[in-house]
Amino acid sequence: MEIFVSQAVGLFRYSTAVVDWSQQELRDLQVQWAKGYRTAWHLKEQVTPAPFLMAAEFGCFNLPTPKEVMAATIGAHIERALLHDDTTRTCMLGMLEDAKMYCACLTFQDMREEMSLWDWNQARPNMWLRFAKCVQELEMEVEISS
Repeated sequence: MEIFVSQAVGLFRYSTAVVDWSQQELRDLQVQWAKGYRTAWHLKEQVTPAPFLMAAEFGCFNLPTPKEVMAATIGAHIERALLHDDTTRTCMLGMLEDAKMYCACLTFQDMREEMSLWDWNQARPNMWLRFAKCVQELEMEVEISS
């Protein structure tokens, strides 16, 4: 199981901050990950993936899903980019301003709330929009200090 998670999730994590995955591609990836989890446990394909994806409080494994990995990876990418007062920070803040203007919001929190009205594919053009959509769907709380 650890090998599958490290390899499959690691490959996805490597590109997730810069690739604008479509909703269908993320669904297909989720299906492939479920197959990988079942294969790692030597289970038949007919076995439901629920034990791998549901929360630990239900007695399940709570293994990562593509959107969870995407949210964590983009969040870490943004955090690193905002760490120092340099060109990278300026570019990242410029992308945030573009995203806020695109969805007519004043703050990241407004943008996160706005994402409940948007389809995933509408949030694809900008990393900040994808991040806001991920954290909205996953009901995560994040604080962006610029």
